[in-house]
Amino acid sequence: MGLLRGVRPPASESDSQGKRGGALVSGDRRSQRAAADCNGVLVSLLLGLRATKTYLFASNDSSMSRIPAAAVIRWACWCLCLLFVAWAGSATPGAAEGRGVASSVIQPPLRVLDELLWPASTPESAPAVVPTPTPVPSPAPTATPTPRPAPAPAPQPTIYADAAAAAAVYALTNELRADNGLPALARQSALDTAADRYAATLAANDWFAHEGPDGSTLRSRAEAAGYVGWVYLAENLYRGFYGDSAESIVQAWTESPGHYSNMVGQQITEIGVACYVSGDTRWCVQDFGDR
Repeated sequence: MGLLRGVRPPASESDSQGKRGGALVSGDRRSQRAAADCNGVLVSLLLGLRATKTYLFASNDSSMSRIPAAAVIRWACWCLCLLFVAWAGSATPGAAEGRGVASSVIQPPLRVLDELLWPASTPESAPAVVPTPTPVPSPAPTATPTPRPAPAPAPQPTIYADAAAAAAVYALTNELRADNGLPALARQSALDTAADRYAATLAANDWFAHEGPDGSTLRSRAEAAGYVGWVYLAENLYRGFYGDSAESIVQAWTESPGHYSNMVGQQITEIGVACYVSGDTRWCVQDFGDR
């Protein structure tokens, strides 16, 4: 309905058309009245002319009494017809004028006509279409990898001093000297300290050389331990399986000319001995000296 009402002519144009329509109705009413007046005049003239003609004819003809009855009846009918026509012509303007007035009265105003043609109604709003939200697929849960346990660090080998092996090596060395007619060597505390410190360094660093991993030498180690005023220094080192007996250790040195000469040397009088075990390995140190 709203679209139809939108194409209606403007109110001013409709009002002007209504005014023009009212003017046309008044003009038609006046023309109808004039036509009725003319008809009445013409009928009156015809009746008067006919009456005059009849009168003259009757006065001039003495045989009027001999006119047939049929002719008289026909003449009377014709006069009645003329009278009816004259009456109808005079009555038409009044009737037409009545209809015109009635038409103008019942003519609905433009606003009423507009309501009849385009009844006002409240347009129903189209229901709002709410789009159905598209479900967003939830991401698949990512499996959290089970963290691998960090590998346990390799157990550090237990490093410990093997005093029993050191004592056995000392005794066997003096036996070897006795077999060669040499006096026994005395254990000296400073040389024992120097041997003990270096045996622990070898085991802790898996090292095997007369020069230490820290650059130390036999002389620096003996003097650091307090062995001073010396005139002669020598050293024997051993590394082997921790299950090796003290006899096998002394035997290994005996089979090496340099190590054997240190044990049976005539110029030495003091000795320091130490053995350390790390894991499945044993290190032994013999420090010889004379002052």
